[in-house]
Amino acid sequence: MIAAGSPVESSADVSRASRARRALRALPALSAVLLLPPVAYGLALAHRWMYVPADVVEQLLRDRPWSGYNRAPLMLEVEWVLLELVILAGCLAAVLRPRVGSWVRAVREAVLHLSPLGLSPFLLFVDHLSTRLLLLAALIAGVAAAAAFRMVPDAPARGERSRWPRRLAPVLALGAAVYYASLAWLQHHGYWTSLYDLGLFAGSLRSTVHGDGILFSPQFGCTFLAEHFSPILLLLAPLYALWQDPMCLQLVQAVSMAAAGYLIFLLADETLEDGWLALAFGFSYLVFPDVLQAQWHGFKMDLLEPPMLVGALLALRRNRPSWFLLSILLLWATKEDTCLYTAILGLYAWLAHGYKRLGPAVMVASVVYGAIVLGWVITAYSIFQEPGSFYRDFPREQYKFAKHFAHLGPTLPRAIWHALTNPLYSLGYAFSDARLAVWLTLLAPLGFLALAGGAVTLLLLLPVFEMVLSNFTFMFAMDFYYSCAPVAVAYPAAILGCAALLRRLDASDRWRARLPAGRVRAAVGGYVVAAVLVLAWADPQSPFSPVNERPAYLRTPRTALLDEVIASIPPEVPVSATGYLAIHLMDRPRPAMLPFGLERARFAVIDLYRPGFPFPGKLATLLPFTRKMIESPEWGVRRAERGVVLLERGAPRDLNARALEALDAPDFEPEEWEGTNFPNLAVRDDAASNGAFLRVGPSDRRGAGKLFWGPFYPLTPGRYTATFRLAASRESYEAPGRLVATIDVLGNGGETFAARDLRFADFARPGDWQDFPLDFSFDSYQALEFRVHYHDAGTLALDVIRVRRAP
Repeated sequence: MIAAGSPVESSADVSRASRARRALRALPALSAVLLLPPVAYGLALAHRWMYVPADVVEQLLRDRPWSGYNRAPLMLEVEWVLLELVILAGCLAAVLRPRVGSWVRAVREAVLHLSPLGLSPFLLFVDHLSTRLLLLAALIAGVAAAAAFRMVPDAPARGERSRWPRRLAPVLALGAAVYYASLAWLQHHGYWTSLYDLGLFAGSLRSTVHGDGILFSPQFGCTFLAEHFSPILLLLAPLYALWQDPMCLQLVQAVSMAAAGYLIFLLADETLEDGWLALAFGFSYLVFPDVLQAQWHGFKMDLLEPPMLVGALLALRRNRPSWFLLSILLLWATKEDTCLYTAILGLYAWLAHGYKRLGPAVMVASVVYGAIVLGWVITAYSIFQEPGSFYRDFPREQYKFAKHFAHLGPTLPRAIWHALTNPLYSLGYAFSDARLAVWLTLLAPLGFLALAGGAVTLLLLLPVFEMVLSNFTFMFAMDFYYSCAPVAVAYPAAILGCAALLRRLDASDRWRARLPAGRVRAAVGGYVVAAVLVLAWADPQSPFSPVNERPAYLRTPRTALLDEVIASIPPEVPVSATGYLAIHLMDRPRPAMLPFGLERARFAVIDLYRPGFPFPGKLATLLPFTRKMIESPEWGVRRAERGVVLLERGAPRDLNARALEALDAPDFEPEEWEGTNFPNLAVRDDAASNGAFLRVGPSDRRGAGKLFWGPFYPLTPGRYTATFRLAASRESYEAPGRLVATIDVLGNGGETFAARDLRFADFARPGDWQDFPLDFSFDSYQALEFRVHYHDAGTLALDVIRVRRAP
């Protein structure tokens, strides 16, 4: 027997007590770890439903996602997200352990740092998609900033700055320029660019180079200066003379936007005196979705403005008034509305940098320039428009784009006066509805740093009011190229705000101790990089996003056919073509876009897949026009296949009858059309009808939607069969009887001529192509829509829809 109180018993008690104390100390960490499963569940929900409208989210929640057919895919995603969170928490804990002294505290802090991600499902109740994505980016970036602040040790006294940021910045800018240009090349050579926009500028420069008039636009019938005052195009004429191809302009704008990113780096580097933080700002700009999407719409002068705007601010920073003035002059030469930007830059130069003469002088000169150009020069040029049919008329009484501000006044001067004398109305309008998303776009990805810069810094955001006070949807939503100038001034405003914030922290002993400058800089850099990475992955406007809203721009047998058709037209022969083909005929004298220019054209080329502007209703008017041309004894068909018709004036008419029959027997290749909710999901396959097809599956987060819709194709009355070539496969947790697709044919007023629901059991073999015919008839002229609806179940692929007359 061992007596009570013996050394052995005391040692055992001490050991048990020690283990108990360790367990108690580990309890907070274990409790924190229990937060990871609900956080993973919330993130999985947000990931699956991020692109689903709020009302649909509410219905899905009422259907209980943790039960029924939603449960299996959701729980599978929860498992993966939980694994990722565990790995992330482990890495974060490993970094924190040397700072906190123990694994227990490190794990607890790591998990608590990640726990705010559990708030992401609440963003699903924000119905505006852009706002939802911006708030998600801000949430994730906030978590990244907090982690960076905690992980980075207090910085010692700053010594010599690293040279690596200044070495990497030009490499990033060069890489961005190459990437931008490559995307433009794919778009252009995939026949997704048009004579409208890109061709307007290429045609104007070609006229200048060949002596056909200074910036004369064949599409307008007058100088391009009647549309926009852009004499800067003359500076591009020598370059265009060396390479007379529309891609020359695409390359110029790619270099311009990449150069703006490099100038943002320089401005941040010199303002913040931190190369790595400056590199974060430069990188953020170069991959910002609004910067990328601005380049999808042909050439625009707006894309030349960002380096001039940032360059003007950099010149002020370096106390280079001559360079500042050069930037002002270049802006005036770029576009007429830059008078607003230069007036604001003059005010900023006066108030922020003390240019008491130069600043007011630039302001006054901007007002005078705007009054002359907007009030007289542009309208005066319109009187030189040649007689004839051109697709645009120019109002000679006032600036044509004043209509975008008609709610402020019937004329531009009255609209400006109303905006300035009714500030409550102007501010209420500028911060209403979808316009709030514009402000969030410019502030949230940059940590709202511009607000820390004070009133003078916020002056730089005044150009945004040109967009948000407009009643033109694309302007106030900052779609297309309208985001170029606002984004270009938002980054300098954020940089200056960050510098002001750092100065305030450094000036306060209390805050300097609590928020060391090195850790604040790390937090800002972490936020900026994390926010733009989230947006690059999530925003449909980003080419890096799995839900990118742009087509895949594939080269297919049909694009090879278009190459052959273009090559078969002799050079220097007048041609009129639909817009997506006409842009590839810019080496012809005065290239025209159908239906214009036919009176002098020897060849006419029609692409029924991408008719585009200026045909109202597109196919609804282009098909009758094509029929009339084929029936006309004046034109002979040279080639007609895959929706492409090549006609020559006076050519033999042997193929005309067959071409007319082909108009009532179209094949709709989904990867070649814009009518889909899943445009980026084209897959190459030599076995497919056109060497590619569209396929959507469980990994896509856009939910149910139209795999194909449109194209509102006019057919002559009769009996037809539409054959849908589809393939489908189900996941292991999906029943064979589950609905996967609905195919239908609709008429003019939405009347359903034929429809069929397809379930997995209707497909003989998973993943194999199968034809599903729909018979329909009608007795009056109809512009028909052929649709394939995906029910967010399994994988669905569409190869082609063939329409044929019934025997």
